[in-house]
Amino acid sequence: MRRPAFVLNNTEINYAKSVQGEMRSAIDPTKFKDYDQGMIAADMQSVIEAKKKFNDSPEDLERKRLSDATEHLVQDQIESNDWFGPDVLMIASSEYDDIFKGFDAFVEFQDVSHLGLALDFTFSAKPEEKYNRIKTEIDRTNPPSAKYFESKHIVGRLKSVVRCVIEVDREVIDDIMSRELQLQHYRRTGDRESIRKTNRELESHPLQLDLLEQLLAQLKTYKEYAIKNQKQAFVELYQLIERNVRKIYQSKLKWLQENPAVRESMDAQRAKVPIHGKTKVDKMLAGIFN
Repeated sequence: MRRPAFVLNNTEINYAKSVQGEMRSAIDPTKFKDYDQGMIAADMQSVIEAKKKFNDSPEDLERKRLSDATEHLVQDQIESNDWFGPDVLMIASSEYDDIFKGFDAFVEFQDVSHLGLALDFTFSAKPEEKYNRIKTEIDRTNPPSAKYFESKHIVGRLKSVVRCVIEVDREVIDDIMSRELQLQHYRRTGDRESIRKTNRELESHPLQLDLLEQLLAQLKTYKEYAIKNQKQAFVELYQLIERNVRKIYQSKLKWLQENPAVRESMDAQRAKVPIHGKTKVDKMLAGIFN
């Protein structure tokens, strides 16, 4: 068998192994007692059958493995280091919604519980397919829904969900994974000073701004496309989500302005490992929506 052109490096392999027991604690449909149990059984069987039909190449499997590890990594930073602020959580989707709806995870705004923003992480060789899928969804009358959703606010179907693609450079992800592996070592050895130093670096990592900028660029473009095509249900949803994401982004900019040391740390990290996610998103948006 030929060696895949896309393979995980040692940092990615070690990180994925270290969090294997934690990764993708996905929403479990069997816990939805108010749902028809026959329907749940049929959906779970559909997942099994869909997996059998996957004709993934070795490269596809490696990309999926890295995407799952990245999803876990970003979720951990959002929740432990407030990358999206203190009032935002990220929730891994059910396998059913992942496979059949393309929702990897959901962003939940604690103060606006009904907002449906799904994230689609990608290391795909053909990322344009994900953007074209979003364009096709907007061309329909109403936003799609997630069949299985569970949070402290909602248990059941999450109506009116819009998605955004998350583009991340491998070098940036490797940088963060390496620090997480270091943290695990420091915790085992009880090196408190190194734990504090590494946590401060992760708290000020520039990827958090890039992710918010990716979301804002997409939400603005999708909203304008929906306005142009008179898809009012999408327009209202994009406006509301964009407003909340922009509030988070402005809060981050204010935090950096008030904390020069944090800004200095962020600039130094960006200079060491440049970030191109927003640039990739802009290129895709210009090619597909203009």
